[in-house]
Amino acid sequence: MNDYKWVEKAWVVGPDMNSTDQNIRKIPSFSDNSDAIKWFKNKYEDKFVYITLDHIDDQKMYIYYLILDEVAFRLGMKQLEKNTTMTDPMKFLGSHQKIELYEYGHIHIAH
Repeated sequence: MNDYKWVEKAWVVGPDMNSTDQNIRKIPSFSDNSDAIKWFKNKYEDKFVYITLDHIDDQKMYIYYLILDEVAFRLGMKQLEKNTTMTDPMKFLGSHQKIELYEYGHIHIAH
């Protein structure tokens, strides 16, 4: 596979709250998902959390969350687990970004 980067509809803020364009330019190209996982883990440490594995066509897609606001994220997850009404759903939605890492190095970051 070729080394390439595919970032679609990205809004990459990160815990350091840098601008979107700056962070997108800092993402290197990856030859596979293990390289991408290592890079994100190294950059964001425990703020980069594995969620699940999914499949798109014939490709594995590893879903991670980049935690931007740990307090709001934990509160929202707790309320979801208890199946209670979320006190501030918009704050919860803004507390993390979904990052999809495909097995051949594609990246999709959405918010």
